[in-house]
Amino acid sequence: RSQMIMPMALGGESGRRMAASPQVTAVGAAPERDRVELAAVLGEGDNLTRLLQRAGVSDFDAMRAAELVGGQVPLGRIAPGTRVSLVLGERPAPGEPRQLTGLDLRARMDLALSISRSGDDLAIAARAIPIDTAPLRIRGTVGQSPITPDFMLRLGHAVGRVLKRETQRPTVLIGKDTRISGYMIESALEAGFASAGVDVLLSGPLPTPGVAYLTRALRLDLGVVISASHNAFPDNGIKFFSAAGAKLSDAWELAVEAALDETPAWVDSAGLGRARRLDDAGGRYVEFCKSTFANELSLKGMKLVIDAAHGAAYQVAPNVFHELGAEVVKIGCAPDGININAGFGATAPKALVAAVAEHKADYGIALDGDADRLQMVDAAGRLFNGDELLYLMVADRMSRGEKVAGAVGTLMTNMSVEVAFKAMGVPFVRARVGDRYVLEELGARRWQLGGEGSGHLLALDKHTTGDGIVSALLVLEAVKRGGKPLAALLEGVSLFPQTLINVRIAAGSNWQANPRLKDAQAAVERELGDTGRVLIRASGTEPLLRVMVEARDAVQAKSAAERIAAACV
Repeated sequence: RSQMIMPMALGGESGRRMAASPQVTAVGAAPERDRVELAAVLGEGDNLTRLLQRAGVSDFDAMRAAELVGGQVPLGRIAPGTRVSLVLGERPAPGEPRQLTGLDLRARMDLALSISRSGDDLAIAARAIPIDTAPLRIRGTVGQSPITPDFMLRLGHAVGRVLKRETQRPTVLIGKDTRISGYMIESALEAGFASAGVDVLLSGPLPTPGVAYLTRALRLDLGVVISASHNAFPDNGIKFFSAAGAKLSDAWELAVEAALDETPAWVDSAGLGRARRLDDAGGRYVEFCKSTFANELSLKGMKLVIDAAHGAAYQVAPNVFHELGAEVVKIGCAPDGININAGFGATAPKALVAAVAEHKADYGIALDGDADRLQMVDAAGRLFNGDELLYLMVADRMSRGEKVAGAVGTLMTNMSVEVAFKAMGVPFVRARVGDRYVLEELGARRWQLGGEGSGHLLALDKHTTGDGIVSALLVLEAVKRGGKPLAALLEGVSLFPQTLINVRIAAGSNWQANPRLKDAQAAVERELGDTGRVLIRASGTEPLLRVMVEARDAVQAKSAAERIAAACV
C-alpha cells in the first residue's frame, strides 16, 4: 500500500509543490486558490508533520499544526496505516473533534483535518475515529470512550441503518467472549439494532471465528463480535464480519462512520427489531471445526491439554478434540468474567507447559481470549510458534502431492522459514506485521496459507478468517498422517536466532535519512549475505526504532544488532 493513495484536488502554489512530490499524483484542480485536499495512508516512520510538509505547508506551520492536533486528539505518534483526510484552505471544517480518551493508541485512525491560516494564526479542526481493515474494529477500556453503553447503542443504530439500505429486514448475529463487560455491550448493541428495525440473534460466548462461520452458514446480514482478544478484562471491543464471514469494504466502513454523525431515526413500535437466543450456537461451531479434520483420521490414542484462556472457547474447544477421539485435560476453562487471559492462554503458555508435563500429555494447545490465536507445546516442553506451524501446514500439503501456490508471512517471520520455502519451491511474501495484513496479501494473490509468529494462522480453504482450533486440527492432522512427533516433522526448518533491540529516538526525527545508520545496516547486510537479514522499523506508538537482526549464529546476530543500534543515535 503506497503512503499517498489519492490526492483529490489541488490548486495554487501549495498544490503545485505537492504535485511535484514523487509520492503524489495530481488528479484534479480545485477552483479555490491555495486549497489542497488529499487522502493519505501513513506508512512506517511517517508522521503528521511530514504529511503536512509534503502537502506544501511550511515546516513551522506543519509542526504547529501537528501540535494542535495532538492537543485535540490524543494520538501521540500516529500509528502506521492511519487514514488521513486533509483540507488546507481558508476555513476550518465545522464540527468538534471526537475525543478518543482510553482508546488503544496502537489502533489506526481515520483522522480528518481542516487547517486554515489567518495572519500569524493557524486554525484547525480535527475529527478522528478508530479504523481497521479486516474487519472494522473498535477497542478500548470499558467505561471510556468509545467503549461506553451510549456509544454502543448509537453504533448499533448506525450500523442497522446502513444495513437497511440493502435489506428490508436485516438479521445480525452478536457473539462475545467471557468478559463481564460483554453483557452491558451486548444489551446496548441489541437495543441499537432493534431501534433501527434490525433483528438480532444472540449466541452467547463464542470464538470470533465461530461468529464468522455462523454468519455465513445461517445466511445472516452481519456478524458482530464483542471481544478485546488477548487483552486483559478491563478492555473490550467490537469487530464486524460481512455476510460472507469476511472483512467489510472500506465503503461500508465509511457509511457507518457517516451514519454515526447523523441524527438517529428511531423506528416506531411496529417496526422494532426482535431479539432471540440462537439455539446451540456452540454445537454448530463444534461440528464445523470437526468437518475441517480429515474424515479418515481420528485423535484416538492422543492425550491433549486444552487451555482456553478462560475465554470464548472454554466450552467448544475441549468438545472439538474430545469428539474427535482425544483424551482431553482442560485448563483455563473456568471463566468468571474477570480472569480472561490471566495467567492462561496463548499469551501465557507457562501454565500449558506445566500441565502437559503434569498430566504426561502428548501435546498442549493454548488459545487466546477469542480463540483466533494458537500456541502448541509437546511432551518435552518445547513451544512451537506460528512460523514453525505455518511451515508444517505447507509441508504437509506438499507431502500429499498438493500444489501450494505460495505462503504469506510478515516482516518478522523467521528467515529459516523463507529459506525452507525457497528450497521447496514455494513462493513466499512478507506482509506488514498483523494478521489483517496477511489476510489482505492472501486475498490479493489468491493464496490460501499464511500466518505470523504470534500464532495467528490462516488456511482460507478451511475458513474465511484465522481460527485457533482449526489451525490446531491441521497441525494434529499432519502429525497423525506423518506418523512422527511434531518436532520430527519440523526437522526441515531450524529457527535462526534473532536479536531485537529497541532504540529511543527523537520524536519526529527522520531516521531513514541517518547516514551512519545506512552505512551500519549496509555493512551488516554485506557481512550476513544470504545467511541472515536486518529489519529496522519504527514503533507505531512510541518514538522508538526496533532493530532486528537474524543470523544462523546467535553471537553474530547480537553483535550485528548492537552495531546498528549504536548508529541510530
